This record gives sequence, structure tokens and C-alpha cells, in this order.
Amino acid sequence: MVSSNAAVRVERGVLVLEGEAAASTVLRSTIGGGRWSVRVLPADAPLVVACTRVPDPDPDVFGPLMAHALHLAVRTRSAVRWVEGARGLAFASAVPVGFDLAEPRTVCRPSLVEAPGSWFLLAEQGLPDGSRDPMAHARVLVWRSTDLLDWTPLGGLVLPTEEANDPWAVWDGATSCYHLCWTEGSGARRSVSTPSLDPAEYEPGEVTVWPRVLGRIPVPDLGDDIGLAWSCALIDVEQSRALLESPEEGDEQASLAPFISARADPCIIEYDGAFLLVATDDRGGDNIKSEGLSLRRAESIEGLRAAAEHRILGVGPAGIAGCFWAPELHVIDGRLHCFFAPSIGSADWTAVQCHVMVLADEGDPTLAADWGTPRPVLRADGGALKADPAHPGISLDMTWFADGPSCYLIWSQRSTAPVVGDAQLWIARADPQRIDRLASPPVRLLAPTLSWEMNDAHVVEGPFAIRHGPKIILMYSAAAVGARYCTGVLAAASGADLTDPTVWRRRHRPLLSSRPELGLWGPGHNTVLAHGGEASIVFHAMFAPHAVERNTVIAPLRWRGDAPHVVLPAGPRVTSPSVHDLDPGEQDSR
Repeated sequence: MVSSNAAVRVERGVLVLEGEAAASTVLRSTIGGGRWSVRVLPADAPLVVACTRVPDPDPDVFGPLMAHALHLAVRTRSAVRWVEGARGLAFASAVPVGFDLAEPRTVCRPSLVEAPGSWFLLAEQGLPDGSRDPMAHARVLVWRSTDLLDWTPLGGLVLPTEEANDPWAVWDGATSCYHLCWTEGSGARRSVSTPSLDPAEYEPGEVTVWPRVLGRIPVPDLGDDIGLAWSCALIDVEQSRALLESPEEGDEQASLAPFISARADPCIIEYDGAFLLVATDDRGGDNIKSEGLSLRRAESIEGLRAAAEHRILGVGPAGIAGCFWAPELHVIDGRLHCFFAPSIGSADWTAVQCHVMVLADEGDPTLAADWGTPRPVLRADGGALKADPAHPGISLDMTWFADGPSCYLIWSQRSTAPVVGDAQLWIARADPQRIDRLASPPVRLLAPTLSWEMNDAHVVEGPFAIRHGPKIILMYSAAAVGARYCTGVLAAASGADLTDPTVWRRRHRPLLSSRPELGLWGPGHNTVLAHGGEASIVFHAMFAPHAVERNTVIAPLRWRGDAPHVVLPAGPRVTSPSVHDLDPGEQDSR
């Protein structure tokens, strides 16, 4: 083997780097004439390690659907540091099993592939418990990323075999192709060459045995018991710093605490020189038999903590019997509207329907008499919000937003017969003059398909949209209400037809999920309050994994380009998996 770069020499089959700087070279075989493009980094270069995590014995703390995903760690000579707190970066998509029904899948044996200008991730498809999906056969899941943090799923590619295990690949710059390798069910090692790992451009060549020159970097021992390492790649110091760059955090002496206890699905707006707050009454964890909808008003945000609650609606009107879920306030054409989801006829979650009521002109929002009669939000033809006549169900969590001259309503919808389906997000255009009727046919915007959206319950709900520069950012919540609840993000270009699901891009990892090291559990169902040039995210969370009540929390909302970022306190903390210092005996000698 001969190297084209004097900075890289070959000694008895081993590449030796001269100096401390990384170098690229082309290796040429003296037997057969094969050529291989390689990049050699210093011996102390960091390793980025692709892992899955070991589920916690308590699934509410960290269950299999969160653990069996891509987690990255950066391993240096002295420590292992988990990227993004080991909360997961790429998750598998579900497989459909019926009308509005899907079954979650997980990530098995993730393998990183460095490519020109980007990275690929290959993985086997797993069952909900993390074991290999036997029905996947030779299908390999593929994602792409430019920064190792945000991953875009590309679908799956099918290898030319009956069964493929442990797929991995390497880019060969000398021939401008990928060598895609796997192990057959018989144990035989096979590979194909392809110009791309994108399933849309995948063109496998002839199946061969692994070229002898191909080798994988040995996967290091992580030195702890929370992660399972499957593959690794060398990265330079700048890349490792970018991966481990600490997000903006609050005061190290601060701690998370309820802004208001036992109030879920909170919404705060500024209206007529004051601040208003509405929320689901979650006292005792029983929000189905709630007896009414209350509102707080104060001269400042802080004043809402101790402000009196004013009952603005009780059971009785419009057949309302309970729930009063997820109230949300919006000023539309100068008039204050309140969207909420009460149960009709009986205090039963299967009877919940989106409603809206409007404050009278010059009315006082704290006075029940100044609010109009609640009206159900219906389709343009007066029909209920449901997928079709054969699948009646519930609607809830309605929000409204405008993008230039276009107005939209988004809500969560779920069929309840003949079986309970998955909760999905739906969207339609809205007419500000007739807000209780959709102005266009409803369109399904998003179904729960990522494993973190299906954690104990297959749910996407709680939408809330804001504009940031040229983008519309739609935040939503997912999974079972409780410690497994998470917050996700969709984004679309302002000015697009937002009723077209193809214009939206979903961020693959949650914006908010449980943070055991901060004592924060199940953060979700947020709204955003802009005031004084700053933005705050208002959401609910619990402060113990098995707490009964959810509480209102407020935190600063910042931006990294087009991506929202929630600023949480830096401490005090409890045990965190983010950093693990290696004992001298665990340090390797790369």
C-alpha cells in the first residue's frame, strides 16, 4: 500500500500521521491497483460514538421508545460527554396497522457514515422493545445530517439479500462511491458499492465480500452503564466543540418551580393593558369533572401568580358538562376569542369537542356575563370535526394564527369508534368573520409516527404557531400526558399554502422532554408570550415522575437561526448522564 501524501506513511499495514494536523491521502494498492481516499486524524482526536441507551426500569423515567434511538457521545482521552444530555437525536418511524393506527418502531445498531459535506446514519429497524424487527428483512433505515444534531429521515433502502444485519458503510473518495457492508444471516460478510446512500438515488452494484482494506474503528467502552455503543467516527476538535457546546442556560443558582400549581395547558396573553391567563384546572389530576373555566388578570406577568381567578363559564350552557380543556385566548379582528374543548352531554373525555366564545365589545374578560354563548367549531357544511362519518370522535386543543392575509385553525382530532385511533393534528383555513366554521376542507397535518410521539399513547396535540422571520414555527405536544410528554416542532415558509402538509418540515428530536437532572417531567402543551422585545414559552410540567398534577412553568425562548431553544436553569441538578469522567484505567491510547 502506497500513500500519495508524505504526511501519511504506511508502516506494516498501519497508517502513521506525521505531525499534529489532520491529513488526507489516497492509498494505492501495489497489488491490483485499488485506490482508496482516507483522512487521518491525530491519535488524540475525539471520537463521536453512535449509541442506543439502556432503558430505565421505570418506563416513565426513560422507557424503551426513548432509549432505542440515536444517542451520540463524544469520547476523549479523559471523559465521555453525551450530546444533548443523551435525550435522543434520531428516532424511528412507525408502521401503519389500521385506520388512523400505527405501531412504533425503534433504532437498532446505529452506524455513522461520514460523507462529503454531511453525515449519514444507517440502522436496523427495531420493535418497540428495541429488539430487531424480523419483518424488516434486508431494509436499512437512513438519515442525513450536516451537523450530527439535526437528522432528516430519508426512508429505507433494501439491500440485495434476504437478511442484512449490522449495516455500515464508508465513503471512498477515490472512486466517488460508498461501500455498503452488512452481515448475512449465515454470518457471511457482504458489500455493494453505490453512488449514494439516499434511497432515492441508491444504485447497488454487484454483491461482493468485504474488501480487505475496509475496516471499522473499534468501538470504545463508554465506561458507564447507561449507553450501548455501536459505531464511532473520528472528528476534529472543532466538530466536537460544536457538538458539546452548552446551550444557553439560566442562572446556576436558579431552580425550576411552578409558576402556578395545578394549572395545565396554560395560555398567557397581553390584552387591553393587562395580562390574562387561562389554563386547564388540574387540581387532584381530575380535569374531566372540572366545573368551569377560570381566568386571571394582572398588571404584570409576575402578578398573575397571586391574581384572583374569575369563573367565566360553568357547566350548563351549550350542553357543557365538564372538561373545559386547553383554553386559549386570541385577539381576532380586534375581538377577544377563547377556544377550549368542553365535554358535551356528559363529563366524559370521549364527548370533548372544540368550542369558541367571544367577548362582547368593550367587555370585561373577567365577567362571565360579558362572554357570548360557546359555539362548537364545525366544518363549513355544519358537520362535526371528524375524519369521516364512519369514524366519529373528539376534537380538542384548537389554536388560531394568521400568516399575512391568510388565517388558519389547527386542532387535535381522534376517532373513538369503532376503535380509538391515534390523535392527529388537522388544519383548515379560517374566516375571522365566522370563526366557528372552517373556511376550507380540513386536512390532516401530522400523525404520531416518531417513537417519542408514541410513548405509551399515540398522540400529537396542543398546537401553537408563531412567526419567526420568514418561517412559521408550529410547536406541538406528543405522547402520553405525564412524565413521557414531549414538545415537538414543525416549520414552514411564511406565505406558503399551510394546508399543504408537504410544505412543513418536522424536527426529528423533541424541543422539550423530561429533564431528570433538573427535576422536570413531561413538559408540554405550550403557548408563547412576546413582551418587551423578549419571548417566553409558557408550558406545563410535573416536578416528580409520578406526580398527579401538572403545573404552569415559564421560561425564556431563544433562537438558533430558525430553530427555537428553551432556556432552562443551569442548576441545582441531580445526577446527570451528560458527562462521565474516565478513570485512568479506562483511558485508551489512541
